Amino acid sequence: MKSQNFTLILLVFLALSKSSSAQLNGTYTIGGTTPDYATIPAAITAIQTGGVSGPVIFNIRPGTYQGKVDIGNIPGTSATNTVTIKSENGDSTSVILTDSANALTSNFTVHIFGTDYLTIRNLTIRRPGSDASSCVFLIALNSRFLQIRNNIIE
Repeated sequence: MKSQNFTLILLVFLALSKSSSAQLNGTYTIGGTTPDYATIPAAITAIQTGGVSGPVIFNIRPGTYQGKVDIGNIPGTSATNTVTIKSENGDSTSVILTDSANALTSNFTVHIFGTDYLTIRNLTIRRPGSDASSCVFLIALNSRFLQIRNNIIE
């Protein structure tokens, strides 16, 4: 019986350790050659799953990134443990986030919901088309302490 209990405890420990993600702290790259994260959604998933244990900067490499960006609650953020998403080279024209889908329920390029202590800086954020209900940013659910700085909004 002791062997079975030990095996069960070991299996539970292994399952829990595989499902948890590490907290992020530091600077990471998105896109380009040998990035930490190939896509913006992959970086967002990692930070929302693992949270932060210090300030985090995501440097996005030059290029056009197609698709919606959904940023929800990020565990561990505070006035000290902030999250910054920005162009790697500081040029707002070199990184373009765009989405042209026209679904009424997700008619945005960047959706920020329940997110605190987030800075979005030096990007071009575009919502092409002429649909009257389209928006570039949709900010909801008591998001606080946001900075949207030095971006081109189209």
